Amino acid sequence: AAANLGRSRKKLVLVAGSLSLSLIILNSVYTTVQGFDMDKFLESVMISDYMVTDRSVIQYLGYREQQGVTKEFEEALKQQEGIENLSEIYGSGCSHAFSEAEWKKVKQIIETPKFQESLEHPEDVERMKEEKADYFTLYGIDEYLVDQIVVYAGTLDWEKFNSGNYILVNTYNTVTNEDQMPLYQPGDKVTLTFSNGSAKEYEILAMAEIPTAVGDQSYGYPFDIECILPAGELKAQEGERQPTRVIFDAKKGYEDAVTSWLKEFCGGTENSLAYRTKRDYLQEFGKMKQMYSIAGGALSFILALIGVLNFVNVITTSILSRKQEFAMLQSIGMSEKQLYQMVQSEGILLAGGNVLLTLVGGTLGGIGMIEIMRHFEAEYMHYHFPLWYFLVYTVLLVVIPIIVSRVVFYFFKKEALVERIRNSD
Repeated sequence: AAANLGRSRKKLVLVAGSLSLSLIILNSVYTTVQGFDMDKFLESVMISDYMVTDRSVIQYLGYREQQGVTKEFEEALKQQEGIENLSEIYGSGCSHAFSEAEWKKVKQIIETPKFQESLEHPEDVERMKEEKADYFTLYGIDEYLVDQIVVYAGTLDWEKFNSGNYILVNTYNTVTNEDQMPLYQPGDKVTLTFSNGSAKEYEILAMAEIPTAVGDQSYGYPFDIECILPAGELKAQEGERQPTRVIFDAKKGYEDAVTSWLKEFCGGTENSLAYRTKRDYLQEFGKMKQMYSIAGGALSFILALIGVLNFVNVITTSILSRKQEFAMLQSIGMSEKQLYQMVQSEGILLAGGNVLLTLVGGTLGGIGMIEIMRHFEAEYMHYHFPLWYFLVYTVLLVVIPIIVSRVVFYFFKKEALVERIRNSD
């Protein structure tokens, strides 16, 4: 069987390639559709059942109100039943003048090739060189949010952190890239100058990142440095202020009541507050996945049908074109069973080659599609090997030559051996 397939290698490669192409595309499409990760999607948009903030924050306007959650809302929220896991996130910012030691590190970092390659706004670096300063985003958090903080280096202990002498720092353009030099390390000292002019030196407790869902989500400064402080410490330095965001959960059975109250409280054009719910994002995610599933499912079905019909056509044509050859083999002593087994073996070997090509090409194609979508900020896309799908089409490709050869040989038996030898068509 293997020798028969190898008689015309160019034809074998062409046939195997044409058969595998549709299956490779099918594998890539199916993998992409199955790559939607709901948990990862929610992590990027919500870490609680509800989130309330100023409309300018939700709508990503040029100006974002950092103290948009009103006292009126805070007082009304406390009166609602079924509220739990309440957390307030405070936002601010300051211009940080680098010390001599800091500036020495900054110069080393901005001269590295990797930093230059990732730089989108060179004019910002030129400004930073002139001023020897950069913008620091500040957050104030409470104990509840500590468990949601992503720690890269160091350890985060709430009691120590809440003493008011420590901060958490994340520098996106340095610490997350192995090829670049981190600007800060746990244990370093940093002096922050707040918006009201007060200044204080802090020790970096850990390199950490605030959850994306409650972060500023606005980048563009050379280092995009974020400093996280205890909420009490931030207010102690900047004075009493209102939260940027409030997040909370609803106890089981209170979801509808809390949602209705939020809709009424935040409704109307005069109210500056806006809210988001986990349920809304779940529905949004479901619709998006359904859209991709329908489009991908239809395309997958068409490609699968083309692949199967193409494979059936190749097997059938191969048998019919060798009709006289098979008759000659039978005339010199090959039994019908031996002939049938030979043809089946050829089909199964061809199927095995298609499976191997599809496994390699489809896997690479699926990973490539996922990476392309992740490049366009779809971080919730993750590659999962389609095991069940792979097993189904493997079985299908093995079964097809068995069925097709049996059907064709059934019709062969209706024609006399002498007639098959005499007729080449």
